[in-house]
Amino acid sequence: MARMKAKLATLRSQVETQAETIKALWVERAQLRKKIERLQAALEAEQNRKPTPEEVAEAIFVGGNFGQGQ
Repeated sequence: MARMKAKLATLRSQVETQAETIKALWVERAQLRKKIERLQAALEAEQNRKPTPEEVAEAIFVGGNFGQGQ
């Protein structure tokens, strides 16, 4: 009887530990989802913005092979 009670206590302890671990993982998952959403919004905002004059000039003179007769 004492061995069964000890085994039961051990199992309950393991269940509690696993429950705490699962809860911590869900909290971490929620935090990561929020971070992903913020990063996606920032990326979309970056993609939707107009280029700066410096970026336009760089695209013309560097990326556009300016002055090479084309």
